[in-house]
Amino acid sequence: MGQEALRGTLIKQGAIIEKALKGMGAQGQGLKQLALSVDGQLTPEVRAALRHITHLRNAAAHDADFSVDAQNLTKLEQNQAIVNRFFAQPPRKARSSRRNPQTQKRRMSRIKLGVRLFFIALVILAGYFLFPGK
Repeated sequence: MGQEALRGTLIKQGAIIEKALKGMGAQGQGLKQLALSVDGQLTPEVRAALRHITHLRNAAAHDADFSVDAQNLTKLEQNQAIVNRFFAQPPRKARSSRRNPQTQKRRMSRIKLGVRLFFIALVILAGYFLFPGK
């Protein structure tokens, strides 16, 4: 593949990847910002592949004397395969934060239960003092 054909392929591939990233909910302009905005949904291998593709795509789009050596071309083909495989898979869930929302809900319901029981006991205790038995 000639350097000019590679330039066109890289720019088209970049547009396809941008569309796929936006489909994942990415926000921003350009491959780098889009990839960073969904970083938690990407595997480390895909992140590295996207960095390399982004670097070469930017060079293809902005450098007049753009060229890729055989080693980078091989690496580019491998990285494109990695990215294509990733986007061909069903969507991944975003990484959850360390704090599980279910745990927090349970904790809040336990606190509410404790507060309710406290007030019930308070009402019963107040009843004993206000209406003493025989």
